[in-house]
Amino acid sequence: MYLNLIKVNNYPKNLLVFLPWIFEHTLSRDLFFQLFHIFIVLCLVTSINYIVNDIVDINKDKNHKIKKKRPLPSGIISISKAIFVIFIILVLLIITVLFYDFDKIELLKWVGIYLILANIYTFFLKKIVFLDLFFLPIFYVFRTLIGGYLTNIEVSSWLISIAFLFFLYLATYKKLIDVNQTLNLKSEKYYKFRLILNRMMGILIYIISIIIILYSISSKAEINANPHFFILLAPMLLFFHHILIKKNKNENHEFINIFFKNINFLIILFLSILIISFGY
Repeated sequence: MYLNLIKVNNYPKNLLVFLPWIFEHTLSRDLFFQLFHIFIVLCLVTSINYIVNDIVDINKDKNHKIKKKRPLPSGIISISKAIFVIFIILVLLIITVLFYDFDKIELLKWVGIYLILANIYTFFLKKIVFLDLFFLPIFYVFRTLIGGYLTNIEVSSWLISIAFLFFLYLATYKKLIDVNQTLNLKSEKYYKFRLILNRMMGILIYIISIIIILYSISSKAEINANPHFFILLAPMLLFFHHILIKKNKNENHEFINIFFKNINFLIILFLSILIISFGY
């Protein structure tokens, strides 16, 4: 119940802080433990943001086919209890930051920027159609940048570009799922939105595939043992897209669960990790 409130199932998103450590060839035990500490901090910070977001959207979520089952809109957990949970998480966050053995000021600065951006999204940008779509990927890229900046790892423009476009792709699919769950499936508005979002996803996945191919033959890729293996990620992405658009258009799951509960996506993830390992 409370794990659903703080959205533990979304914690894997914070693993993005490890991307610079992995893809910029800076593997070391000390950096790993520093990034793991940053990961814990981000999990606590994002939990606070998720609860605030659910409190703000509670009335709207009560009328949503899927979101009405969440702890707050369903009434399983009251707003006062949710606020108390925020207080507990804040205490844990302060303790965690105090045990951070590196530059605490820099860590707090980045956490502060994240919270400011999150609140701008929650209270303003989230209400603007399509603008919210382009703002969401910033949160994912921001996690990657935090991992690089706080550990003094240079994050390449290739990694930032691929990460931003891929998460824009996922944000577009998330919007498509939301459209499926909130609009009348026989309405003209529904078909208009669905057409735009499907085309966006198609364009984005081809752009990402081209960038990956260009990277695999670039001089930057020469830091890898077998960079040409990365070319195989392009068809994997296209296969991923093919499966995604073939899924039931009226998906009745939370967005994050669509991937973790689907064997095809798990296979694609496993194969992609193998490809990256061989190329690395």
